Amino acid sequence: RGKELRAGDAARRQALERAQAAAADCKNEWASKKKRARDAADSAKDQARSVKMAVDGAARGRARVDEAAATLKDLAKQNKDVQKKISAANKAACDAQRKENEASRSDEGREMQKRDVDANLAHRRKLKERDAKKEELTAAEAEAESNDDHPLSDKSPSDLQKRLKRIVSEKENLAGERGQHEGKRDRARTEARTHQGELQTARYRGVDDRHRTAMIERETTDMACKDVEHYWTALDRALGNFHALKIAEINRIVKELWQITYMGEDIDAIEIVSGEDAGSKRAARSYNYHVQMRKAGAALDMKGRCSAGQRVLASIVIRLALAQTFCIKCGILALDEPTTNLDEANRRSLAHGLSRIIADRAKQANFQLVVITHDEEFIGTLRTELAAQAGASMPEHYWRISREDLGGRHFSRIDKIPMDQLQ
Repeated sequence: RGKELRAGDAARRQALERAQAAAADCKNEWASKKKRARDAADSAKDQARSVKMAVDGAARGRARVDEAAATLKDLAKQNKDVQKKISAANKAACDAQRKENEASRSDEGREMQKRDVDANLAHRRKLKERDAKKEELTAAEAEAESNDDHPLSDKSPSDLQKRLKRIVSEKENLAGERGQHEGKRDRARTEARTHQGELQTARYRGVDDRHRTAMIERETTDMACKDVEHYWTALDRALGNFHALKIAEINRIVKELWQITYMGEDIDAIEIVSGEDAGSKRAARSYNYHVQMRKAGAALDMKGRCSAGQRVLASIVIRLALAQTFCIKCGILALDEPTTNLDEANRRSLAHGLSRIIADRAKQANFQLVVITHDEEFIGTLRTELAAQAGASMPEHYWRISREDLGGRHFSRIDKIPMDQLQ
């Protein structure tokens, strides 16, 4: 009896294994068919999407309607094929489900049955959506037939597609610019509110009056600066003219004195030449001066080209001209060793020139000539020239300064000597 039971258990176990294998095969077959059904549903979705695109294309012209109709026919034909495939898949799924139900009533089988039902429901929804798209296509065809006179009806689908892309791009750009402008507007409003709040503080209280006062001060200052600029320009021009006039007057006097005092024939006249420094500015203008000598209309700088005597005589003449030009009431004329480096002829000419100057200023009450020299011969010549000048007053005496030795110490001695005793 025990052997029979064991043999029966082995048979039942084998039968159970065969049933499980059959259930597994059914389950795999059902999963494969379900996958094919899902693929068919996805294909139906793609086809429905194609139908939608065809509907959109049909809205752009009659030519597109014909193409959409042909496409619709193809889609309808494909849909029939898909329906057949779906029916076959559903039948196969039902068979697999029946076999699985027969093989096992486990929880997994019920879950697969539930999923199958969900797939069927989803498929039915897709069918409803397809019918709705067909209705939309029909309405679009009718609308296209009624809009043959539209300006875009003669455009090809590719042109309309390009136009649509361009319009969409422009719309996106405008939307971006609008967002930027709205952001700027919001920031400006925020700043305006901030500034409005700041204007209410004590710091900006009465700012309009202060701004008006500041603007008045600024305009007044600008006007004053312009007036000062005009006055400065006029003053600078007047100073330039005054400088030119004085240089001309000095040169005239220098020329007269030189022609009186200089006995040589190599120099006809001398003159002062002035020029503005290249680096000087208007506010700190400076001039450079140099002395030129003239002969037969040609001018040369005296520096490095004249003798020591000529330099001494030119220095005395220029100083006399400067004193006569700028010191109108100056009555004192002091000469310290005026005959240094002068030869006999130029000493006589200098004495002659001084005598003329003394004669010209004889009427000036405060005129005083002071000559400091070791050359008594020059004093005698000056005395002789003064005697020859009409209207010149002769000096009564002169002062002689000498040094004496008394007990090994040196003392200065000053003697007042009448001019008649001058040898």
